[in-house]
Amino acid sequence: MSQLNRGDEQRTDKFHIIVNNVICIDNDKFNKYKLDKSENLPRVAKVRRIFLVFLTLFTLHLLIACGGSSGGSLPTLTPTFGTPTSTHDGFTVQITNYDASYTYAGSASASGTVTVSGTGFVTVSGVAANTSSTATITTTKTGATNGSASVTATSLQSRVTYVVNRNDNSVSVIATTTNTVTATIPVGNNPHAVAVTPDGNTVYVANTNDNTVSVIATATNTVTSTISVGNSPAGFAVSPDGSKVYVVNLLDNSISVIATATNTVVATILVGQYPSLVLAVTPDSSKVYVANSNDNTVSVITTATNTVTTIPVGQYPYAVAVTPDGSKVYVANQDDNSVSVITTATNTVTSTISVGHTPYALAVTPDSNQVYVVNQDDNTVSVIPTATNTVTSTISVGHTPYALAVTPDSNQVYVVNNQDGTASVINTATNTVTSTITVGSNPSLVAASTDGSNVYVVNILSNSVSVIGTGTNLVTSTIPVGNFPLDVVISP
Repeated sequence: MSQLNRGDEQRTDKFHIIVNNVICIDNDKFNKYKLDKSENLPRVAKVRRIFLVFLTLFTLHLLIACGGSSGGSLPTLTPTFGTPTSTHDGFTVQITNYDASYTYAGSASASGTVTVSGTGFVTVSGVAANTSSTATITTTKTGATNGSASVTATSLQSRVTYVVNRNDNSVSVIATTTNTVTATIPVGNNPHAVAVTPDGNTVYVANTNDNTVSVIATATNTVTSTISVGNSPAGFAVSPDGSKVYVVNLLDNSISVIATATNTVVATILVGQYPSLVLAVTPDSSKVYVANSNDNTVSVITTATNTVTTIPVGQYPYAVAVTPDGSKVYVANQDDNSVSVITTATNTVTSTISVGHTPYALAVTPDSNQVYVVNQDDNTVSVIPTATNTVTSTISVGHTPYALAVTPDSNQVYVVNNQDGTASVINTATNTVTSTITVGSNPSLVAASTDGSNVYVVNILSNSVSVIGTGTNLVTSTIPVGNFPLDVVISP
């Protein structure tokens, strides 16, 4: 026989005490009959035995019930957790030893609320930005002692919009929760471009006239470092893995590579003549594509070795974009009204597509299905399905379309029209303009928030940012910023 644990010994002792008491009570009652050895004795003894069996079974039932409520013999389930993923209002985490036969409940500090799905996926919400919260998960089951464990994570910082103001050498910081400027950060001379790392912790600003990059820590919105780069830095790309920043040095035909871990230049790579301000990095961070406007080429940088492959394209290539699946790169060639399609596996041009007059900007939808090309001089947008690489629609928009942004769900494209102060909204399902929105004077840049709720339009001559709610396609805020705003980026 296996050895009894302490709980079993206690229950066995209780059983013996109860049974002995029952026997004693029953003996007293039996003696009171004062029966002799007559024929009634066997019948009374039989009744006594039945009575004892009944009491024994009843007692066992009570002991089992008591054991279940006070500890029982079923195992205690203490939750274990995977790695938490921070969100803007809390975090999520998977219970790695989830057992659906147990009941789960949770609570959280920092005013958080907890839900546990039927697969053990824990969601903590309602926590303020950049705040630590501890979630405690409790397991219960009849016959088992309650189990409990905790997990802690810090919510992400609030989404913030950063706007570069060229003429007053500053960056305006806009809190997206209130759409107000919460800080103005002095940077270098003639800031021209801005970029943010994927984790949202660091912002980089290219200062064209003093050949530097300002590094801003988003936790404090202060410049923590100033990095010397090449001649006339004017464009950026951050690698998706967050390890490198690639800076376009316009006047010395080079790319400076900044390691984000140290904020130092670790390489300077020569490319073609007059590299465009727009770079594209493949999703796996393995290649960078640079359009060289004055020699009609695209330089491909292999990031592992910082070596360059050169691909001939159309005349005066300017804008470049990579598909989210990393299979193709699209290059807008301004002077011959075409788009070159580069297959990234071979780094060769596999298609050349005729579009409208002076293709100035382009964007690929997040689902990789379509490319939208802004044709500046004929006020149109060309639509190219990536499956066929042919133009299937040409959409009329406002006067002098300048830039565009696609919402994260791929449902809407926003095109800013520089000369008439409007934004055209294209429905990607029908490829028609569904709304024309009046914004500020000379809109030149546009960016969609990572949650898709708002679009931010930079108005150069009115020194403002128009905020458009994507649900209503109405301007919900107009935010004054610095003098001559040139670029905008939104933290993840």
